[in-house]
Amino acid sequence: MAEDDTPQAGPAGRLFRAGFHALAALRGARAFHPNGLLLNGEFQALRRDELALPEEPVAVTVRMSKGAGLPGRVPDALGLAVRIPAVGGHPWDLTLTTSGTGLVGRVLPRPARTWTAGRYSTLLPYRTKGGLVWLSARAERPRHAEASLDGLRRLVTEGR
Repeated sequence: MAEDDTPQAGPAGRLFRAGFHALAALRGARAFHPNGLLLNGEFQALRRDELALPEEPVAVTVRMSKGAGLPGRVPDALGLAVRIPAVGGHPWDLTLTTSGTGLVGRVLPRPARTWTAGRYSTLLPYRTKGGLVWLSARAERPRHAEASLDGLRRLVTEGR
């Protein structure tokens, strides 16, 4: 069975997927977050709740990107993708984007002018036995870095 013909991909799902494929074909890159910077970092969960997150800090691979791929320092919904090594069998891939705060704001992408000033959110919650949990991230020591990949590269180079 072809991927688009799976029972869980109804007409709306197939149409949605076709739109993403068309946008990606037009731009010759991913539909969203087309360009990014691959980095190494450390993940430390401040709260674990009922999620199977590592108890101790662990080395992670991170990709930071601009959502719409807007040029230079034009504000964009900035992305933070984190691959956490296997905990209990499988690695976790967390994808977050700059968002607002509060009940509504945390689920809406929000363009940001700098990489470190805002909050990143999963936008959609994870369901646990205790209810819904949103994951978020923020810079521990915010420093100014304009919302361009060059600005992010400078921040990483200067931060070492």
